[in-house]
Amino acid sequence: MKRTTMYKTAFVALLLPALLRAEVLEEQVAKVGGGSNLSQSVSTGSGVELQAGKGSDDITLKLSRNLSWLRLGDADHAAGRSTTASLIVSAPLDKKEKLSDLLTLDGLAATSSIAFAFNSFTADIIRVPVSARDLAALDAICLRILAAKNPKAAKEAEGKPFDGCDSGYVAANGTKQDADEFDRYFWRGDTHKPMWMWGVNGKVAFPSYEYVDAAKLAKDKRKETPWSVGAYASAVPRDTKAIVTLDLKYQRAFEEGDDTILCPVGAAGAGSVTCVSGALGQPRSITKKLLAVDLRRDFGAVGVGFTLTHDFARKDTTVELPVYFIKDGDGKLNAGVKFAYRSEKKQYGASIFVGSSLGIF
Repeated sequence: MKRTTMYKTAFVALLLPALLRAEVLEEQVAKVGGGSNLSQSVSTGSGVELQAGKGSDDITLKLSRNLSWLRLGDADHAAGRSTTASLIVSAPLDKKEKLSDLLTLDGLAATSSIAFAFNSFTADIIRVPVSARDLAALDAICLRILAAKNPKAAKEAEGKPFDGCDSGYVAANGTKQDADEFDRYFWRGDTHKPMWMWGVNGKVAFPSYEYVDAAKLAKDKRKETPWSVGAYASAVPRDTKAIVTLDLKYQRAFEEGDDTILCPVGAAGAGSVTCVSGALGQPRSITKKLLAVDLRRDFGAVGVGFTLTHDFARKDTTVELPVYFIKDGDGKLNAGVKFAYRSEKKQYGASIFVGSSLGIF
């Protein structure tokens, strides 16, 4: 049983927003934690995103366009739906094989590729508190904030409706904890309907494989075009910072032969021979039928994920367990350690990651 450790340095994510619509929906989504390491490339608005950095696996350019924005309901309760299409171009920064490549079942990992994704997001975007208990709880939060700044004014306001108690007042005068508590009451309402996401995607890669031709005792190269199609569905339970995702993929990929060293039979009296090493023979076409279940939860100080992926075509399984415990300047969990296991290779792995946010978007 092999045990290997990979240390992965930070990558820099540059976001150049060009959002045209869906601002209200995205503001509500920002209140929810969760996340996924599956390659859905989810977006709710139009924009451009570039991800790259020293030590990262690849450089990725994503162009997203919001196709539709629909809102149904009344002033107290409205449901919103956003649909988005994305084009993703990716290229590996380092062609050296990494532990992350060995422990993944994705047949198109670590290759130059072009992908297309269509995503739909549905959520209750407006929910005004309807119970006296909720309204009293909101007033109590605003009164507590006022007491910290002006105890006399807070004393006079006790027992009366707090005029001007809204999210703007809390954000301007309270702490982040006050804002989070306010949001929990404000967005709770009568029901606890989850937010839903679903989407379809396709991907074509352009790898070049170097192999050893046994007949010629020489190295050769071959270009292939593996492809993948998939679909996913995600649910974000209300009143939680969590997400559950089911992901399906069908892939036609290629697998390299085993590493070998071939040497010619030396002539009589020859002092040395020249050998060649590398993958034996041309890459073989393989089929992958992948099903992944991904669970994510933000506990505040710590975020935890769990991903189980099974390849029904090759009877292979991987398990990933990322643990987030470092936050960036905005208070978002974006660094930690990830543990992984792959059944076919009987391999364990651990990696340190920085810059991979726990958030959904």
